[in-house]
Amino acid sequence: MDKHQAHKLLKNHMILALSEAGAYVWANETGSVQSIKGHYIQYGHKGSSDILGVWNGKFIAIEAKTGKGVQSPQQKIFEKNVTEQRGVYYVAKWDGIEPIKDATQREVGNIRKRITRDI
Repeated sequence: MDKHQAHKLLKNHMILALSEAGAYVWANETGSVQSIKGHYIQYGHKGSSDILGVWNGKFIAIEAKTGKGVQSPQQKIFEKNVTEQRGVYYVAKWDGIEPIKDATQREVGNIRKRITRDI
């Protein structure tokens, strides 16, 4: 499995597991498309997390990282902005070796702890 497939798998499993745990979450896409006239149009907020949502009244932003992936400078700025507003920012990690369901359940448990700690 290549890194893009692994990232998509982690993101999808995190959305499912968070939803099952009671969070209201969605995939947050960013990127650009080329118009018919050849102009590039950007969408989304550069550096924003892969998954956004609300859980127990708290805004949550989840960045999915696989393998040895690390946050970009823009993602660190987004993290700072979220946490300054008392939102919960979390980097969910999966090494690609551990079973994906085990990894997502562990990460959802960690996010739940952060939310209850911050209330």
